Amino acid sequence: MKTEKTESENPQNEDKKTENAGSENPKSEDKKTEKEDVENENKNSDNDKKESEDEKEVENQDEKSQNDKTEKSEVFSQKSMKSKNERIVIDASEENKRKASLLMTEVSQAIDAKDLYSYHDLIVPGGKNAHLCFLNDPNAKNLRVTEVADHYHFYEPVPVIVLIGANTNQKIKLFAGISRAALNCRAIIIDSGVESGIEKFCLRKNIDLIGIAPESQIDYPKADNNEFSESLLTNGHSYFILLRGDKIKWGDEAKFKISLVDRLSNGRKNAFPYKAKVVGIICGNLPNSINECKLFMEKQWPLILMENSDFSKKIKDAKDSEEENNDDDYSLIGKYQKLMEIDDDSENLAASIHIALTLSF
Repeated sequence: MKTEKTESENPQNEDKKTENAGSENPKSEDKKTEKEDVENENKNSDNDKKESEDEKEVENQDEKSQNDKTEKSEVFSQKSMKSKNERIVIDASEENKRKASLLMTEVSQAIDAKDLYSYHDLIVPGGKNAHLCFLNDPNAKNLRVTEVADHYHFYEPVPVIVLIGANTNQKIKLFAGISRAALNCRAIIIDSGVESGIEKFCLRKNIDLIGIAPESQIDYPKADNNEFSESLLTNGHSYFILLRGDKIKWGDEAKFKISLVDRLSNGRKNAFPYKAKVVGIICGNLPNSINECKLFMEKQWPLILMENSDFSKKIKDAKDSEEENNDDDYSLIGKYQKLMEIDDDSENLAASIHIALTLSF
């Protein structure tokens, strides 16, 4: 009987033990989770402290940088200048003053440049309308030839034939050779805007003809005007470029003309790997044609001499002269190494222009 009790008591004890074990395990797990939560909170608080310390350091650095800036601003006094929607702040140091003055000149030049050029269309009675450009201040330092060229979409290098001092109503067969060479070489012809005899050939062959002249020396086209005029702008020109100013006379346009020729033959700056050729044909009917010839010689461009004016004859006489120490202008042109003389033959003239525009010498 005793053994049975022990057997009957053992299961009960075991159940109690299991119950007690089961009741003790959840409590221990709760304690562990509580400890972990406390540790996490402590870690978070430590992280918050570190972040607050970092923020304080950043704020201190910002305050230092602002203090440095304020100190520098106290050292350098600042001035402001306005020019048409432009504002520039200048430091008082010498270097910054120099840079600011350069920047201000560039801004003022960009603003004033808009007033240097004006573009219009010229209606020629009974003829071909032409583009008209006025250079309102030809002596301005910020006058840029490329502005005019870009406005008329002359971007690529193009060969150029210049008629120096051409002004005549004589029917010159040589001009047929000039227009033929221009057509074959795809060249532009530039003259002085007044009647030269080349206009009708350019109209027939659709060649661009640019006339450059002082406005004070020309007259605008009139209806029913069949008389020859030394100052009348003529039909057949594609473009007229007129230099404004009462003091600008014949010969004063030569500098701008040569600059435009240089720009047309070279194209836009650093945009093309090649350059086109230029040739000048000395006609010499207009005053001060010698200025243009000198500029051609400075550029080392070839010249072709036509004997149809007193100016041309003087150059020929100086060329044929045996005097070596004669330093007048006619002798300098006559002795120019790249001066070619042609006879009264349009074919020879066309061949000479071809040589000048295609070969390097």
